[in-house]
Amino acid sequence: MTKDEIIGALTALSRQIEDYAASGAVRFHMPGHAGVAFDKLPDALIPAYKLDVTELDFSDNLYDPSEGGPIKSACRALAAIYGTGATVPTTGGATAALFAAIAAAASHDPERAAPLSCDVTRQGSNIASCGSKKRGVKFLCARGIHKSAVYAMAAASADADFIYPDESGEYSSSDFAAALKDGAYNAVIITSPDYYGHIQDVALIASVCHDAGVPLICDAAHGAHLDFYEGERLSPVKNGADLTISSLHKTLPAMTGAALLHGTGCFGNFDMLCRRMARSASTSPSYPIILSIFSSVAFMYENGARLTGELARHVDYAKNELRALGFLLPGHKISDPCRITISPPDGDGRAYYNYLSQKGIMCEFTDGHNVVMIPSVLHGEREFEALISASCDYVRGAGAGKDKEEHKHKNKNGGQQFSPCVHVKTRPKRAMSLSDALLCEFETVKIKDAIGRVCAEPAAPYPPGVPILMPGEVCGEEEAEMLMESGVESICVTL
Repeated sequence: MTKDEIIGALTALSRQIEDYAASGAVRFHMPGHAGVAFDKLPDALIPAYKLDVTELDFSDNLYDPSEGGPIKSACRALAAIYGTGATVPTTGGATAALFAAIAAAASHDPERAAPLSCDVTRQGSNIASCGSKKRGVKFLCARGIHKSAVYAMAAASADADFIYPDESGEYSSSDFAAALKDGAYNAVIITSPDYYGHIQDVALIASVCHDAGVPLICDAAHGAHLDFYEGERLSPVKNGADLTISSLHKTLPAMTGAALLHGTGCFGNFDMLCRRMARSASTSPSYPIILSIFSSVAFMYENGARLTGELARHVDYAKNELRALGFLLPGHKISDPCRITISPPDGDGRAYYNYLSQKGIMCEFTDGHNVVMIPSVLHGEREFEALISASCDYVRGAGAGKDKEEHKHKNKNGGQQFSPCVHVKTRPKRAMSLSDALLCEFETVKIKDAIGRVCAEPAAPYPPGVPILMPGEVCGEEEAEMLMESGVESICVTL
């Protein structure tokens, strides 16, 4: 497709719905607001309500698009932009995309399917295979997967084994290679980049997976911008992932819930991915979100390389200024160039987070030690100067009456060291499968009462943290101690 054809395909649905909204048509269809403003509705929402339609003859169907219709044409444009066999949008966020990806991998028959994504631009087979399994469905997962991946595996009646990261959060490709030797897994699941901006060596892990004949699912929910940065060198799609989850709303100018599922190689089958997505998401997708998906990708297609480059330069400048003020930054082998994760000089991430909030600077998250900031490609110099100025004021105020060398996180030699998310030192015993544990009746108990009990939900110190316990694992004394040290007061256990 030419550039004009791609932009035309991505904007066609917007034009049609805008024309419909302006036509004054009597709406005897869902949704119930009929595009009419009413008392108590904020004025800012009125334009969105007018664009909020349902599946009509002209508006197509997101998960069953008609040939030649605006949605299928837009999806072809998405595949052309990302260089995939198929790219399927969803308004259900990365969760819906993860469910669809895991369902696709669970039914994957390597003996009947086309090759894995050694050539990631290859179009997928027109026949979606779904071979019966003589063995149970099982995944090999990086321990830091999102809880929605756990729920998706349970929905597929699958179990999982886990690879643990080292203290820096790095996963070793050799650990994956060793585990894959018995050939017992349907797919490998990793998260890259993670919430803190840590990027794994996706190309190396993908190579290990493909050598073993196993597909790689990469949850890149936090990396949608990487597909437009520096020739896509950090894009999981371009680095060999077979199924990639991209949550547009996290880092690109798209509405909350906007996400994409990319399929390459034997997973680059549009009809197959659409059907998997239809089983994972609402049958009433939000059209304003659909329009934001297509428009944001069209915008990034035209401007993404420039904007991500400018953002990376702003972020690098801010990091250098903050480092000079005594802030600590992670030392990952590969870091997201557009994310800021820092720990203040006094080690009190919560106090720094609260201080910035008081100054009108709202950050994404703090784990108590570190603060995570997600800059936008729409940010400019003003936003970063405001951050640096407020941080400078914080250091001056926080340093009053304190030993400036006293940082809560020190290495073995007494020097300052960035404090990563909680490092899981234990290897809990497994009592039952993920699926069985999640289907059990459960109760919520205090940590001290959970010792010896079987965990019924992922138990992590905070939403993006590496889970200390997974469903089906036994809470031992060491796990209980780690949870309490992390501020977790109670967990769900099976009855």
